[in-house]
Amino acid sequence: MRIAFICTSLQPGRDGVGDYTRQLAAACAERGHECRLFAINDRHLATSIEDDDGCVRFASTEPWPNRIAALASALRDFAPDWVSWQIVAYGFDPKGLMPAAAAPLAALSGGWQTHAMLHELWLGLPAGESVRTRLVGAWQRHRLLAFLRRLAPQRVHTSNETYQRVLRRCQWPAQVLPLFGNIPIAPPAAPSPLAELAPRLSPAPRTIGVMFGTLHAQWRARETFSFLRAAAADTHRSISLVTLGHGGPQQDAILAPVRAEFRDIPVLTLGAASPTRISQILQSADFGLSSHPWALVEKSGSTVAMLEHGLPVLVPRDEWRLRGDAASTASWSPLLRPLKGFAPSEFSTWLDHRHAPAPRLPHVVDAFLAALGDPVHAPASAA
Repeated sequence: MRIAFICTSLQPGRDGVGDYTRQLAAACAERGHECRLFAINDRHLATSIEDDDGCVRFASTEPWPNRIAALASALRDFAPDWVSWQIVAYGFDPKGLMPAAAAPLAALSGGWQTHAMLHELWLGLPAGESVRTRLVGAWQRHRLLAFLRRLAPQRVHTSNETYQRVLRRCQWPAQVLPLFGNIPIAPPAAPSPLAELAPRLSPAPRTIGVMFGTLHAQWRARETFSFLRAAAADTHRSISLVTLGHGGPQQDAILAPVRAEFRDIPVLTLGAASPTRISQILQSADFGLSSHPWALVEKSGSTVAMLEHGLPVLVPRDEWRLRGDAASTASWSPLLRPLKGFAPSEFSTWLDHRHAPAPRLPHVVDAFLAALGDPVHAPASAA
């Protein structure tokens, strides 16, 4: 098949959806499909249009009519079997509003089969949001669904069950296409990268947990550390935590009180690191901690990376509830466990679920191609 992928930015390492699109397209190409990538609102370009190695990027400073005309011409030249739109409204506008000037883009796919992957929806989805947030979300929803109606895709995907339920309430029968991680699985390091940190960790024998990604204010720090202290007592093994990545602006403020109260659970902040080092640390750890709420944990790239590296992942947050929907979110991996209802006595058995690293991307690309009607690849569930 010939597949055209359209997203807003393709700047490597600067746009999560762009990186996702590059990896998905590369995996499709490895299976013999011809792919072309288009970025239609790239804020990282110095020049107006850049064509390099199958990627065409349109600068956000270029007038919309020029971009639309150039994209239409490029699509006609490529003549794809499918056009895959990788959509996040914030890539078009900082306020998450699909711009009216971009509406004609949807009509460009009229001559080809169209797929839409909705990476984000709109504000105001959880119960308890303010009236102002819900009003902003209603306007975001109106703009996004209007674009989607005009696009009229034959296939619609999203990354998680909660968004799937929202879209189905809006009469869009979306299917879940799981995310894959953006940390390639590296060869294991010898000795373990955590061995050099031993003097700063709790006494052996020890269990090491990893926090990877941005910490949010809603993260239940005290409840999490109380559980870990009880689990350490039950297993007769001390517990240490390591944080990886930038952590976000609130990480220090969130961790300071529990660092002071739970001195028996040291927390080492390692900060940013290369993908190889991150992979090797994940392989050396015993479990992970997610900062996302249970209902949206499927859309957390850092959580997926930990799962791909075989780590059991504990999910402390459970405050997010979809407004007007009492359904609970099922666990989509035996490695995932919500903190709520988790007894410390179960901790040791749960850690035994850890397995060898395995990338999700091959399973995800097979499911993607099957949805597009590629007869060679049957649908496959991602572990």
